[in-house]
Amino acid sequence: MSLMYVVLSSYFMITEISDDDGYYRVWSSDPSSISAVASDEALEQTIKIQVDRLATNETWKFKFKSGTEFLTKGHGSFSIIQRLEATDGTMSCNRGLPSYTTVTDLADIINSCPFVRAVTYNTGDGSKRPFALSIQATWRLGKIHSDNTPGKNFNLKFVGEGMITRVFENAKPLFEGRDAKIYLNGDLHSPIFFDSNLVTGIIPGVDIRLKQPTTMPVTLVHDKSKDKYCTQD
Repeated sequence: MSLMYVVLSSYFMITEISDDDGYYRVWSSDPSSISAVASDEALEQTIKIQVDRLATNETWKFKFKSGTEFLTKGHGSFSIIQRLEATDGTMSCNRGLPSYTTVTDLADIINSCPFVRAVTYNTGDGSKRPFALSIQATWRLGKIHSDNTPGKNFNLKFVGEGMITRVFENAKPLFEGRDAKIYLNGDLHSPIFFDSNLVTGIIPGVDIRLKQPTTMPVTLVHDKSKDKYCTQD
């Protein structure tokens, strides 16, 4: 079976684990791409991990002239609705907008919703609308990888009332909400999915953080020279 995508091949070895309680830093030959920590229960072993893709959160982008651009003149409102894959239901966040709501005001109001996060920034792209508002899904119920067809993993819907309507109509999707997809020990017929880039549970006592794809093998080794107690990078 041939793979048509960039993969991360990771080989890691855990050696000389102490009998004391605590977590150990695991040395990585490419810590910018993958890192790990090991607990006392981790056994000496060598594992091959092949990463098809990293996990991504569904993200949408809106473009504006500036952060102080007014989006309303009178009062308005909006709803952000998220489809729930596991239950075929939805949950929504409904918020009112005061008169003369700016882009940065809208971001603050959106951040009061429990399942999304809004960030504003200047893209510096030289366009007439260089200021961006991005909205990212931060919570999900059930796996999103049930439909792996590109363009099918969007679960957020934006509904506006009043002037805010035109803002939501111009929303541009940036990333689909997709799970990380990896293969273990060369078994390309049995992909394993994770809803984050922190891989836990497949190797007892070892937490692996996927950071970015690379075409070079990455070796992870228990580092005896480091402090015993540590946290994930």
